[in-house]
This record gives sequence, C-alpha cells and structure tokens, in this order.
Amino acid sequence: MVLHQSRLLTDQYIRGYVIMFPTPLYPTHPQFSDVYTNSVYYDSIDWAQKNGIVTGTNGKFSPGNNMTRSNFVLLLHRLEGSPRPAGTAAEFTDVRSLSSANRNAIAWAREHGIITGTNNKFSPGDPITRQNAALILYRYYNKSGGSALSNSAALNSFSDRSSVSSGSAEAMRWAVTHGLIVGSGGLLKPKNPVTREAAVLLVNKYVKTFGIVEGRPTIHTHPAYFDILTTNPDYDLIDWAYKKGLITVTNGRFNASGSMSRANFVLMLYKLEDSPQLSSTGVTFTDVGSLSREGKSAVTWAHLTGVVTGTNGKFSPNDSLTRQNMLLILYRYNALKNGIVTSDNIEYNKLTDKGSVSSGSAEAVRWALTQKLISSSGNKINPKNSASRMDIVRLMYNYLNGIGKTLDPMPPAPPVPPFMDVPRSHANYEAIEWAYKNGVVTGTNGKFTPGNAMTRSNFILLLWRLEKCPQPKAGVKQFSDVSGLSSTNRTAIAWARGEGLITGTNNKFSPGNPITRQNMVLIMHRYNNFKSGVTEFDGNALIAFSDRGSVSSGSLLAMRWAVTNGLYAGSGGKLLPKNTATRAQAVQLIYDYVRWLVEHTVDRLDEDTLFEDDDLFEDDDPLEEDPPEDDDLPDDDDLPDDDDPLDDDGLLKE
Repeated sequence: MVLHQSRLLTDQYIRGYVIMFPTPLYPTHPQFSDVYTNSVYYDSIDWAQKNGIVTGTNGKFSPGNNMTRSNFVLLLHRLEGSPRPAGTAAEFTDVRSLSSANRNAIAWAREHGIITGTNNKFSPGDPITRQNAALILYRYYNKSGGSALSNSAALNSFSDRSSVSSGSAEAMRWAVTHGLIVGSGGLLKPKNPVTREAAVLLVNKYVKTFGIVEGRPTIHTHPAYFDILTTNPDYDLIDWAYKKGLITVTNGRFNASGSMSRANFVLMLYKLEDSPQLSSTGVTFTDVGSLSREGKSAVTWAHLTGVVTGTNGKFSPNDSLTRQNMLLILYRYNALKNGIVTSDNIEYNKLTDKGSVSSGSAEAVRWALTQKLISSSGNKINPKNSASRMDIVRLMYNYLNGIGKTLDPMPPAPPVPPFMDVPRSHANYEAIEWAYKNGVVTGTNGKFTPGNAMTRSNFILLLWRLEKCPQPKAGVKQFSDVSGLSSTNRTAIAWARGEGLITGTNNKFSPGNPITRQNMVLIMHRYNNFKSGVTEFDGNALIAFSDRGSVSSGSLLAMRWAVTNGLYAGSGGKLLPKNTATRAQAVQLIYDYVRWLVEHTVDRLDEDTLFEDDDLFEDDDPLEEDPPEDDDLPDDDDLPDDDDPLDDDGLLKE
C-alpha cells in the first residue's frame, strides 16, 4: 500500500489521500462506496439514507465535500416529509436554476421563516457555515413548537465566541447547550464551512435530542398543526384545546410562542358557553367592525355580561392580549359563572414585579396565583407582556380541570343596547333605550351621539314622533328658513307650529341652531298644555338657584313648572338656562315627562304603546330619586349666552 504522505490510516485521513490497493481498507456503506463503516459519521449517514433524507449521486455521498445552503435546507424539508409549499412567499431571484426539489424546499423554508435571505437572494450554492447551519436548525426547531431554553453562558468557554455574528448568537448558544455543536480545541469556528457528513450528523443529533418518536427516526407532528411535534412536552395540552374547539387552525400552524388577540381570547370563552345567541342584533363597541360575525357576537356577548368593559366605547379587539388582561377577563368570567373568588397574598407577595400589575388587575392576579392557574418564573409574571398562545392554553387547561370543572352555563346575555355609543352604564341609557324602542329616536349608523347638541328642529321631531307622526293642521304657514330640511322635519315643525308649541321670530325658526335648555323646557311646557293642561308649579321653585335671574321672562313660568315637577334639576345649584342641551339630555327630559304624565293623566297618551316594556317602570314611584345632576351639562359658565335670533323671551315672540 502506498500513500502520497505517511499518516495513520484513520477514516478522516483516508478520504484525503490516494490509496494504492485494489480493495478498500474498511468495508463501505452498501449504498455509498465512499462512506466507510469505521467513520464517526457512518451511523448518521446510514440513518439519513434509510429514511430518504440523503440519496447521493452515482453511488457516492461525497462526505467530505462542503454542504451547500440549498442542500442543507433540502435535508430539513425531507425530514419534514417534503411538504408542498403553500405559495405564500415570493421566490428568491437566484434559485430558479435549481431542481424542483431544491426550489420547493427553499420555498417551504422561506414561508415558515426558517430562511430569510438577503436582498431577495439566498445564495443556494454557497457552502453553509457552522453558524448558519445552527441558525437555520434553530429556526426549524422554533417552527416545530420547540420551547427548550438555552444556557446564556454556553459560549463562554470558546475563545472565538466574539466571532459569532449577533444574528446567530442565540442559535449557537442553543446548539451548544443541547450538545448539537461541541466545537474543536476550544473553538467554535462559526464561519467555517460544514461538510456534508457533518451536516447529516448535526441533523441526526437534532432528531435524537428533540424529535425521535418510539424508535422511528422521522419527526411526527400533530394531525392539525405541523409545527407541533408529538415529542413536544405540551403536545397533550394543545391536542386537548384543539379537540375541545378552543383553538383553531391557521395555515396548519399553532404558533405556540405567538400572541393571541383580545378578540380571540374572548371568542375562546364564548365557545366554552356554546356560542350563546344574543336576544337582539348589534354591537356594543365602535371598533369591532372588522371582526367576523362570530367575533362580533363573542365580543358583544362578553361586553353585555360584564366579562369585558373596554375603554371609551372601544375594545381594541386586534391588540395582543397581555398576561394581566388574560387573567382579568378569566377572573370576571369565573365570577359570573359561580361567584366563588378565593385568593390570598401568599404567592402574590413573592412577586418582584407586582408593582407592574395594574390596580384593576391585581385581584385577578392574586386569584390566579392562589388557585394555581399560573405560576411565576423567577418570582415574575411579566404582567404587561403579551400572553403567548401556549400561556393561554395552559391557563385554560388548569382552569377547566380545576375550579372551572363543574360550572353551570352562564345566564343569557341581556339585549344588545340600541346604540354602540350608549352603553348600559350611560347615565341616560334607560331613557334612550325607551326612546329607541318607541320610535322616538333612530340614530345614524348604529350611533346616537348622546353628547352632541340637540338642534331645535330635531327636538320638535322627537315630540312629533312621540305623537305618532300626526299630519299638521290645514292652512299652517311654514317658516321661511326650513325649506332645506327633510320633508319629515318640515312636517314635524308645521305640526308643532299648528299646535302652538313653537312660534318663531320674523317667520323664522332657526332649525339648525342648538336648542338652549330654557327653550327646550319652554317647548316641553307648551307640549304639556297640549297634552294635559296640568300646569301646577311652585312660585318659589327657582329660589335655590343662583342664576335664576338669567332665565328669560318668556321661559320663567315653564322653568318653574319643570323644577316643581322634578323634570329639571339643574347642576351645582345652577339652572344654566342658556346653555346648549345635549341629545341625551333632551331625550331624558321627554322620558321623565312621559313618566310624570302617566302619574297625572293619560288624556291622549297611549300608555300601552309608549310603555311596552313593563320592566322600565317596576318602581311604583318613578320619581323616587331626582334625575342625577350628572345628566345635565357641567357648570360651564364661560359658555356664551344663546345668540339665536330670538328675543330674550325665547319662543314667545309673536
């Protein structure tokens, strides 16, 4: 036997020299004539060949050649079972000359974030470096739902650790932590190329560490989620949540580390209740229009039952659910289910980040810790971090197999409020709901805009609708400035003029002007004369109000009548007669008047029609409490006086 150089004939050297004998020194692999049985890589290559991960060319594997970037990706693609790419990612511009197998593998890897490339190029024929191989394998591991931690000090013993790129550092720490890369002579050599045999060894180590299933070398995944391996420690939890219908499938992935939106968490609870039907249609938040029909129903149900509250009429449905919000929503859900809320401070006081817990979520966090629904990590719960999908599945598993195991279904949600900008907590909700049900108000695009000013013409429209839209008296002269209004508004104004509710000034009504509070009371007083003629009042009714002198002489009698009969309360000891009335306040006045009128007379008022919802009037004394002062305008004394074209005697000017 003649060697070109004299060295010990081990496998790692034989390949680099010409050996002058007719038969190999060692037996070779049955499929690859250049893979020797004594090679440290033999078992890995044999495993890869038997499982279709490598095939070789013309009976050879070329183990010492460099592994190209495209072929390393091909290994992982075959390991995954060679799935067909979904076609959701653009193709790199430099891979079109590759085989269809390589192109499919690269497309699949790009779709799943395993590779990214640079400037839309992948450099498929370049040798893959050790750090790039670690990075791609690390991304593949994360795609598969991996959750194993890395040792932050894993690279400290390697003198060339600083030469690891910042983008690959975490991947290298992970690979070293789990023994996939061991280095050589205290060096990582991160930028050195990886040989074909070393690449196969790396993948084989990965499978043995994370993916081998009952002796079968191929990775198996969840039937619904290709990114959840059957070896994943959370596999059973995810499978439980999937079978229970709490989670769904998106592009075949579960995405364990990804966040969940606020709306989707609420949808999970909604499904737990078997997606209860709402007694009426509509939405309660202004920002849920982009959700699916089921999503809207879920959020509306949660709002109506008090599971969520939102902020300023908004729910932010697509925002990521934070860990503390997750607990708060479940806490409210549990309280509605069984009312049993047991908590203590034992675990809560151990938290080093409890100062980051919002005051509104603190009790929910205490409850979750006490009931062992969650556990802290290093005495931290990171309350403001986004909750991962896996966090949520664990929480729901712990809850439904613990204190939530035998809960009864929740009672039906109350009806959806008629307007999304008037929640049930609104001070004037009852009045606005009554007005809506009785056709007095309609709103626009699901909104009532309760804080907007009530115009003079629209206040008349409310009373006209209250009267079931009667026709005006024959021969009534129309005001000269209402021609631009709708026919409905013009008819209402003509009716009101014919019945003496309004008179105007110089044959003008100023229909678009905001109505002042004293003008609104004046019209209401005239409407009362039209309805019943009951006009008792206390001559000293206004003495307690410091601004009584600012009430116009024409409105003085009406104001005394309204205050005497509890229809007008003022605010902060003031009447604010020339301030603008809001739409909500105008409806409240009409509602209170109708209730008052039922107490005194039902002359021409159809009580059965106006009060079809008996539960609105369970109280035998509808005026047991004065209307809350918050229903009125605040004490904005700096608001200008009413500059409408009427004289100071308001609508009485003939």
